[in-house]
Amino acid sequence: MFCLRLHALRAVLCLLCASAGVSASNPPPIPDHPHYAIQHFGERFGLGSATVLSMAQDKQGFLWIGTQTGLFRYDGNGVTRFGRAEGLPGELVELILVAPDGELWVRARKGIARRVQERFEPIVLTPAVGALHDSYQSFAVDSAGTLYISTQNGLLRLSRDQIQRQLFPIGSRGVPAAVDAVVRTDDDVVWFASGRQIGRIRRGESSPETFASLDWDDDHVVALLPAPQSRLWVRTPTRLGLLNLHRPAAGIWWMTDDIPAANSVGGPSLDGHGDILLPTSQGLYWRSAKHWRLINHKSGLTSSATASALEDREGGIWIGTTGAGLDYWPGSKQWSGWTDAEGLPDALVLGVVRDSRQRLWVATNTALAVWDPEDREWRTWTEGGATGGVSQVKYTPDGAVWALFPGKGIYRFDAKLAHPRAELVPVSAGWKPSRIAAAPDNAIWADGFDMLHAIRHENGHFSVSEVLAPSANSGTTSNVSVSPEGVVWSSGPSGVSRLFRGHWQLFRKQEGLLADKVVDLKAVRDDEAWLGYADEGQMTRLRVASDGTPELLNVKKGMCAMGMDSRHRVWAEVEDGVGMISPDARIRTFKQTDGLIWNDVNCDSLWQESDGSILFGTSKGLARYDSNQEEPALGRPSVVLTAAMFGKHDHLADASRKIRYYDNTFLARFATPVFHDPDGITCRYRLAGLEPDFTETSLREARYSSLPAGDYTFQAICGSPGLGQSNMASYSFTVLAPWWATWWARSIGTLLIGLGIWAALWSQKERARREKERLERAVAERSAELAQANRELQQASLSDPLTGVRNRRFFQSTILADASQAVRAYRTGEHYSHDHRDLIFFLIDIDHFKDVNDQHGHDAGDRMLVEIAQRLNRVVRESDFLIRWGGEEFLVVCRSAERDDSPMMAGRILRAIGGMEFDLGNDRRMNRTCSVGWAPLPWLPMECAELSVDEVLRLADRGLYLAKQRGRNQAVGLVPSTSKPTRPGNYSRLEQLLEDKMIKEIPTFGERAAVAGSD
Repeated sequence: MFCLRLHALRAVLCLLCASAGVSASNPPPIPDHPHYAIQHFGERFGLGSATVLSMAQDKQGFLWIGTQTGLFRYDGNGVTRFGRAEGLPGELVELILVAPDGELWVRARKGIARRVQERFEPIVLTPAVGALHDSYQSFAVDSAGTLYISTQNGLLRLSRDQIQRQLFPIGSRGVPAAVDAVVRTDDDVVWFASGRQIGRIRRGESSPETFASLDWDDDHVVALLPAPQSRLWVRTPTRLGLLNLHRPAAGIWWMTDDIPAANSVGGPSLDGHGDILLPTSQGLYWRSAKHWRLINHKSGLTSSATASALEDREGGIWIGTTGAGLDYWPGSKQWSGWTDAEGLPDALVLGVVRDSRQRLWVATNTALAVWDPEDREWRTWTEGGATGGVSQVKYTPDGAVWALFPGKGIYRFDAKLAHPRAELVPVSAGWKPSRIAAAPDNAIWADGFDMLHAIRHENGHFSVSEVLAPSANSGTTSNVSVSPEGVVWSSGPSGVSRLFRGHWQLFRKQEGLLADKVVDLKAVRDDEAWLGYADEGQMTRLRVASDGTPELLNVKKGMCAMGMDSRHRVWAEVEDGVGMISPDARIRTFKQTDGLIWNDVNCDSLWQESDGSILFGTSKGLARYDSNQEEPALGRPSVVLTAAMFGKHDHLADASRKIRYYDNTFLARFATPVFHDPDGITCRYRLAGLEPDFTETSLREARYSSLPAGDYTFQAICGSPGLGQSNMASYSFTVLAPWWATWWARSIGTLLIGLGIWAALWSQKERARREKERLERAVAERSAELAQANRELQQASLSDPLTGVRNRRFFQSTILADASQAVRAYRTGEHYSHDHRDLIFFLIDIDHFKDVNDQHGHDAGDRMLVEIAQRLNRVVRESDFLIRWGGEEFLVVCRSAERDDSPMMAGRILRAIGGMEFDLGNDRRMNRTCSVGWAPLPWLPMECAELSVDEVLRLADRGLYLAKQRGRNQAVGLVPSTSKPTRPGNYSRLEQLLEDKMIKEIPTFGERAAVAGSD
């Protein structure tokens, strides 16, 4: 045993030396044309067929997108469009620029504009300076806010206040021809291309000077971009070069790479490290580490015809296409992969190893694939009977590759040879190996029935040894794994075994495992293995202490381990992707939104490369992760208030935030500009001065209706477990009291009361009239706001697709706010009208609707449901909600209503449904009636918290049941029979109300119609 471990130690040392040698030179070669997890955002933005010409990220983090149809701002949650109505000089946006001071500038086809809050102010060009020159890079802004604009008459220098103008006309010193490109470098020097010359205007100088010249007569400059090491990228229609700003006499160094010609629209940009992103008609060319990366439709782009590109602060690459919208590429530096589209025989990858000749051996569902760096092609193995699917592939230190072919056996390949051959391991009859593991002493361990098999290849011959398990360890040899140092672990339906120095150890549920049946096992150290179960929803880290006792750690949502990397991080399959578990048990999850090629990964498929990167298998291909390219963490997210609406007006930028009482409906919109996994960001908000606690939401807006007079501060905070919490965003304002609530009005009222009772009565009547007018205005404004909100919420699937009315999701998202308003109206009655404070729920069911479907088909039934919704819409007010509750049931929520008017409303509903025939199409008509149940909220006006919304809905449903039971075509309303409860405490169950006879029924009958059948 000592000799065996000595040989194993020598093998490990040889492997480490070989790995160090490879790592010290070049990183291991990888296959060409990798595939990336690129996401298409065009349809989500409504830009599925747009041409994205330019992009920029402002200082707040918003992404600005310039297209042929307008300017769009993306905040991680939604898109806002800007056009002529917001001050842009045109809809076609060709260039977006963020100035050194953070201001946003936009160049449209017809002019340049600067963003001021939520609008744009255009720059006026006089006839003397000429119109804007038609070029991509037509302006630049220096650190003082001075504009440098290319016009048809020359180069214009315009001060920030637009008062000082200086034109350098065409033909003057340094400007021999029209200016085709203008750019500012970090040292505040403005560079420009004029004809075949490149000039500059240094900070503080009054005139331009010529710096360098192009060496081709038929060339002109399309774009200039600053490059690292005091150089300047020069892009012409056909070439790309670098100009050394310290040696202008050396001229431009033109690249000899085969780069496509420049596009007629869009232009290049720089990534976060100053490397150039070059959109072309054949894909995006990305210059990195003196090499070009080509990203096209084969890599995952929607289209190879690219027009613009941008790297955001989180490291994601946004790629604008020509006519195919916008793509987002997360994890562009860390993640890559290869699928069957790149040459693999199958997308389901179950394992991967690299041999000493740098070849990749990949186990797929249908065949063994080999990638050779010599010919840089994938090849499917078809020789020596080693054909078909491969469940595992392993590598031993002697240079051999071992592959398990289910149903055929284990094959060995001498990978040291340029042309290895497949050798089948001879095994005893009746034994079909299902799991294998590689040991550091060049052996392969395999499973067996109450035994393990050790397979060795020495002097050209195979030897298979049976290692019997003790009777106590029976049922633990279905899976096998060997630690890097040579300790053998196995598992099965009866627990886990560890073969250490010739002694067997047993671990079962009674030792702390979640279950005896362990279906997956991965040994990562001599004393540590990770266990996967069949149906536990988590996995277990099992460590064995020096005294043999187990130390267990359960990881929720974990499935199985893939392996451990050189940083002692365990990689595992988790519920929604791949998990990287650090030594202190912290878990970081990677998904497709991070750049992972596919979320479903495969156990025991990890391969550690010599440069620290890892390869592993997924259900959609071979994935690669390079932690050396990991970008620093972005830091905490930020929250930006984008709107503070009172009534119909936005007061976000107002210096004085005094809000008149009739505009006391407040709508706050806020954003968290996070583009990587924005759905994982949640927010909390509150209105200090009204509520003490924060409300958690996934939305990015909050609404408060009918705020009483007072001082308020809206506060919002957002974040996620991975990014942390943002700073608090706040907005303070004051709702002014109505004139009759001011001190001087009260004084005058007191004097008027002294003058006589008639004056007091007149004042009360006038106050009531004005209060009524205020309520009418508030209802009208509320209705207009709700109409706008309805249009916005329609895109979030809050409407029934058949009838067009609201659905249950809309009801659940709005009812709590309306219920709170109704309760607040009764609790703080001095700020509200003394009537029209109720919420009334009308639950409507169409009588005998089943007969319509049975007799005329579901199309006729759908047609009737649409007409029913139209009739009900004519009955309810604009401020009320009509909701399709389910099937043929509808719910009407009357807001700011009076419960005494409910029978009248119920009668209108009965007449609307039963008053006239329904047109079913094809000259078919039919009468139908309905049954209605209704109930008010609050249940007891003087005890506002008596019943919840769900309880009141149950009351309305009971009323509907009574209406059905009593013959249909009628309404039954349930109201409290008294204003006070008879037993102490609040009612929380309908049965208590029935038991105490606290319910009064209010029937309403509809006109009789000849309808019969079954519901």
